[in-house]
Amino acid sequence: MSFSVQVFLPNGCMKEYPYLADEADGANTAIPQSAKQLVAATVSKKRNYNRQVVSAILAPVPAIKAKTVESQSKPTGILRRHSFTKQITSSSLKRFFAVKGTFCSSIGLLEACTIQLKTSMEGSARSWPVAFNIANTYGYITGKGWKRFCRDNDVEEGDRCTFKVVEKMVWHVVIN
Repeated sequence: MSFSVQVFLPNGCMKEYPYLADEADGANTAIPQSAKQLVAATVSKKRNYNRQVVSAILAPVPAIKAKTVESQSKPTGILRRHSFTKQITSSSLKRFFAVKGTFCSSIGLLEACTIQLKTSMEGSARSWPVAFNIANTYGYITGKGWKRFCRDNDVEEGDRCTFKVVEKMVWHVVIN
């Protein structure tokens, strides 16, 4: 009984195993892997996608060296500041202020909560608690707190507001 086996390389080419046949015994012995040369195939496509040109390159087997990789994590005390700037629309003033979902998830806002908005970061500065909710693809600030913040700070349609995250639930707002 005999078996036929075909081995394919990660690039899709079939790996060749040259055998030395000893006809007296009928046994086959494989050439040791270290004595062979690596055959790498390159594929280049022409504009006509039905044709492919394949060429083989003989190259010696490179020695593999292990590298140690140092941890590249940042110290826990150093966090990147998150902020975004958005222009206020009439819908933002009347209904709700939308915040991108990617921004919300990047700072860890994944559920409804109350956020403190501040226009000054001095110790005795006034803050406005606003309702923050999550929809499918975005978060939004809404409710009486948001309307009160807009009224107290004379926010009008066309103003550009920059929201800087001080803490997850405390945002500094600069109105331009």
